[in-house]
Amino acid sequence: MGEEARKIFVKNLDRLMRIRHVNQADIARHLGLTASTVSDWCLGKNYPRVDRMQQLADFLGVPMRYLTTESNPYEVPSLLSKEEQELVVLYRAAEKTAREYAREMLASHPELKQDMASLA
Repeated sequence: MGEEARKIFVKNLDRLMRIRHVNQADIARHLGLTASTVSDWCLGKNYPRVDRMQQLADFLGVPMRYLTTESNPYEVPSLLSKEEQELVVLYRAAEKTAREYAREMLASHPELKQDMASLA
């Protein structure tokens, strides 16, 4: 594994852990690994095998390429205003219950119900 690929993996893993609100212990526990193995991944000392990479991606709820490619999978289209982009980023980073609450609040607004119906 090249040094550049390792750096990309470490950066993406760190970002996804923050977005998903998980820590190294959560990953180790879920994947049945030692804490030192996950720590080595996070520090770039080691790189997971393909099967472990897929398990990690599944745990984080993303395609494996989100761990291995330079592009930012959470990039928001530039068609949106700055305020809309910020809302999308916040929504994507929020926990499931917060996302559900935000959807319910916005969908219950009388003027937005019509807009929501047009998306269906």
